Amino acid sequence: MKRKHEDPHFVRPAGSQGPAQRASFSEQSSSDVPSLKDHHLLPITLDNANHGLSQLASLERAIPAHQTVTDVDLEATRPTYLAHSFLSRFQCSGQLDDLERAIIATRSSLEDIPGERSYQSSLLADLCNSAVSLWGRAVCNDSSDDLEIIIHLGHQIIDLIPERDPEKPVVLYRLGLLKEAQFYGSRDKASFDAAVTTFVEIAAHSLANPSIRLDAARRFVSLVSECVEFASADILLFTYERVCEIFPEIVQLGHTIAHRYEESAKLGVLVTSAVPAFISCRLRHQAIVWMETGRSLVWSHILSLREKEGLERIHPTLARALHEVSSSLRDSGAGFHAISQTLQPAPSGHVTRSVTDGAADGHRNLVAQYEAIMNEIRGLRGFEDFLRPPTIASYMAIIEHLDGPVVYINVHSSSCDALVLLPNGGIRHVPLRSLKEKEATKLRSRWVHNLNQCHSRVRANGSQIWNSMSGQREFRIMLECLWKWVVEPILGALNLITMSNQLTHITWCPMGPLTQLPLHAAGIYSGERASQLHAFDFVASSYTPSLSALLRCQKQSRARPPQPSVLVIAQPSAPGLEHLPGIQVECQRLRAVIPSHVHVKFLEDKQGTAHASLEAIKQHPWVHIACHGAQNAADPTKSAFALYNSQLTLSALMGTVAEESAELAFLSACQTAVGDQKVPEESAHLAAGILAVGFKGVVATMWSINDATAPVVVETYYRRLFELRSSESLVAGYTGAAYGLHDAVKALRDHVGEQDFVKWAPFVHFGV
Repeated sequence: MKRKHEDPHFVRPAGSQGPAQRASFSEQSSSDVPSLKDHHLLPITLDNANHGLSQLASLERAIPAHQTVTDVDLEATRPTYLAHSFLSRFQCSGQLDDLERAIIATRSSLEDIPGERSYQSSLLADLCNSAVSLWGRAVCNDSSDDLEIIIHLGHQIIDLIPERDPEKPVVLYRLGLLKEAQFYGSRDKASFDAAVTTFVEIAAHSLANPSIRLDAARRFVSLVSECVEFASADILLFTYERVCEIFPEIVQLGHTIAHRYEESAKLGVLVTSAVPAFISCRLRHQAIVWMETGRSLVWSHILSLREKEGLERIHPTLARALHEVSSSLRDSGAGFHAISQTLQPAPSGHVTRSVTDGAADGHRNLVAQYEAIMNEIRGLRGFEDFLRPPTIASYMAIIEHLDGPVVYINVHSSSCDALVLLPNGGIRHVPLRSLKEKEATKLRSRWVHNLNQCHSRVRANGSQIWNSMSGQREFRIMLECLWKWVVEPILGALNLITMSNQLTHITWCPMGPLTQLPLHAAGIYSGERASQLHAFDFVASSYTPSLSALLRCQKQSRARPPQPSVLVIAQPSAPGLEHLPGIQVECQRLRAVIPSHVHVKFLEDKQGTAHASLEAIKQHPWVHIACHGAQNAADPTKSAFALYNSQLTLSALMGTVAEESAELAFLSACQTAVGDQKVPEESAHLAAGILAVGFKGVVATMWSINDATAPVVVETYYRRLFELRSSESLVAGYTGAAYGLHDAVKALRDHVGEQDFVKWAPFVHFGV
């Protein structure tokens, strides 16, 4: 059987030369070449030939021997060995002719001898090595013509690699890098679309290592955000539809919580980078979902465990099958660890085959099983969106019950913007032209530095809180910047800078450095009192880790009891920690303010053990916790409250709280709403955790509270809250906590003075 080198499927780029037109190798006698009858030794012989150009002559003699073989028994395997020879000579010579011939021979091998898996697997591995060589060659060569030919050859290699081969996304990733380089050289729309679609394909590839998928996602978002003029609505929708579903999978599947936070930090950058492009194309609803998809991924994963519990109750067999295959995927080195090694060339410069065929087959089967089980689950009634990120359409029925706007604030170097989601489902864009990413980051750093100067990192008594005129001036300047750059433009666009008897309720959902700044306290605090403007003059503020968290709280809070029972857990003297005498005063104020007809239980000092607290929490919709708190940035489920004999962790609460009955929590402890600035979108703090375990509203603190003044807030908050609950004036699904805290902080501000920001501004409300 005679074959030609020119393959009918191979279309050469215009202007490039064919094999016969390029430099040819001399045809020498094959008498000293190993016999093809010793074909089991041939791969070793050819591999040895790769060690240097001195072996090139051996290859030049071996290739004619392969081409002229007449042995009928060897004719079927000839294309495989011929392809190996051309690939080996390509590695030595760098001639693109040889790679082109190898591709043609490889296609013949795959078509004619499908059973020769062991040799073909080695051949495909060599093709992968050749793709890496192409990538290296293109990096070192500035010729656009050479780059076009190399990309074309890369496509031929990709087409030969089976779809379910774990190495395919690695080679595809290299091809994406070449297309990216081609775009930056040409700066045209066709190259832009080609690069973006290739990276999206990699990001959506179920067999790819999550790290490769994440880097591919990062690259296409970088392209979209840096080159907005090329980012049409069509290409944005294309990437949006495919990537929104894979973000949670990249973070969740097969990782520890610490690793999830690492991946989430990278995704947070992706999210903020692409938002300006969505806004420029007027894709506001998609921008909201995009931001939502990249927020609180770890908490979303924790909440997904509850979905799995629901599946287990109704369909235990499917739940067990999903658990088993998910566990196997976590342990699959082929899928999540070994493949990542292929991104790094071996010392020889080649990519080593990262997994054996058996391991690769095993991982492919696991992925197929996982996808099949998920499809079966989503075909069941009530599980259509099982573990899927929500859409705006799925939100709409709940959004209409919001009692005020939800404000997303995106901070990026290209632009800073607010997107305001209104209860009617409309979205208003407010450009924040005076806010710059660098200035926002500096503002956050200055704020944290000044708080550290105040020793405000633990709940402390009044003598430890630093309070000087210079300190007040620093805070005043920063709050005025926050007003002018962020809050005033937003409230102005919403026509809210007007005095009214009824304050509008607004929920802030900031991103990046703004997550650690008190938007609710922004304002002008200098000059004549009549000219001063403050956020609290016009709105009652709440915060939320994400829109999905807020809507979940709102939906679950509609059937609230008018006067629920209250649990107070108070620990003024936790072993090894500073004594907090203000907690005893706090308990006295609570006893005085809670109406006599309301059931209340106090667990104080030695009574407030972790075990007793967990048992009591099951029976009380409202929980007030006054103690020291400890935040675990590496694993927020291990964040805890310091009680008498041990710590009460979030993970323990997750297994205890009855989601249908838990309603309000007041965390009178230190820094219970302070996130990690490395992963600001994750809301890695106790307040978000309390929402995640089932409470609908939480009062928490952005920094340490003053032990002596906390009782002032507590007393006013509960008095106002009980008044609101008795009046039946609240919107359905809302607890009244935002307005109760607004009035309580006003009472504290009047008590300590408006300029004493450190004492009155830390209190914040999360949820509904």
